Amino acid sequence: MKTSYLAVVLCFASGSLMALERLPKVPTTGTVNVLLANSNGITIVTDSRASGPNGEIVNDKSQKLFQLDAQTVCSIAGFGADPGPYRKLGESAAGVIVAFSEGLANPPKHLSFRQKVSALTWELAERLAGLESEWQYAQHSRPPRNDTLVMLFAGFDLDGTPTVAKIEVSVIPEPVSGAKFQFHGKVTKIEYERVGRRLITYTSGVDEAAKERLKHPEAFKEEKGLQAYEQALRTGKTADMTIEGLETLARSLEFVVAGRTPVVGGPAQLASLHDNKVTVTLPDDLIRFPPPFTNGILVGSGASGSPLSLAIYTEPHTVFVDFHCDHSAFRLDDMMLIGGVYEGCNFFFNGGEFYRDPSVIVRGGRLIIGPRVDTSNYYYRKAHESMPELEVVSYKQLPNADTVTNRMFNYLPQ
Repeated sequence: MKTSYLAVVLCFASGSLMALERLPKVPTTGTVNVLLANSNGITIVTDSRASGPNGEIVNDKSQKLFQLDAQTVCSIAGFGADPGPYRKLGESAAGVIVAFSEGLANPPKHLSFRQKVSALTWELAERLAGLESEWQYAQHSRPPRNDTLVMLFAGFDLDGTPTVAKIEVSVIPEPVSGAKFQFHGKVTKIEYERVGRRLITYTSGVDEAAKERLKHPEAFKEEKGLQAYEQALRTGKTADMTIEGLETLARSLEFVVAGRTPVVGGPAQLASLHDNKVTVTLPDDLIRFPPPFTNGILVGSGASGSPLSLAIYTEPHTVFVDFHCDHSAFRLDDMMLIGGVYEGCNFFFNGGEFYRDPSVIVRGGRLIIGPRVDTSNYYYRKAHESMPELEVVSYKQLPNADTVTNRMFNYLPQ
């Protein structure tokens, strides 16, 4: 989001500095997300307003809070303001989340909280990089920039432990030739916390006013929604605040930001998690965005002894969770690998995006590079750095190169 700020110092009769609040002077895009959690529960509140690149209000029906499955919710900020040549980033990001939640449900998947967060944020990182590439090759392009998505997650882990996370996903432009850039979507900040007695506060978006009230509620005693929190903070009892008290505080913070910032507003969206139950309350007329592509999730499966000519082919954007590969072959482009062991496996690679989680174990095998890749370009360098255990082999060196090319690389990016 793009905002210019005017700093205002609030001083009181004692002459001490009680709070420093940065008031948005000319906000052009934005949203606000607030997550509060303690042992009594978790709440997330966000607004519903979508704004254009120059601060114009597009609608008050933008979904920013999503239920991924029966145990997990997430909110997202930092998107929706800048139309690409074919679609808005907000629509695309929302579509990715919808696709991911549908992938979790059909058939039902049993993933850990971290696995869900990792898979979804990688997917959004790739989508964000893709949007910048669209801008670059569109007729009316603009200079590249470091766009960022900020996501707040809350849910119950496989053992029932309430857990929260704050993740930042950024796109980094790298010059490649002339005025052209290669864009890399990366997870640039990760915070995970198991919820216990201590009050946890996460905010994102146009959140300076919310942060100041959480830090110095005594400076805003006239705001009724902060009074119970101010007393709890003063007496050291924020860990005892009820779920109803957390919801009241979160709603109040969202309301304050909406009243001060024109690009934040519309009906509030609310999620409440307590007693192993997730409740999401959304306005009835939110705009629902369809999934932009298929997103499959394979959990705990495996393959053994598949020859190169019968390599496993899956739809793009498939997530392999705890997959066991034993001397088999499959494509690496547009895939996510989380957990699992890969023994002596062949990975077909033709320059697409992929993600390897640190939990993945690779023992030997080959990286078979396709027609789009050679050892001097960016694609090769990224793949080799991500999969250093693999021997690099050109598809031309294979005894059945024609069969492999027709079966695998005709499906991959050219």
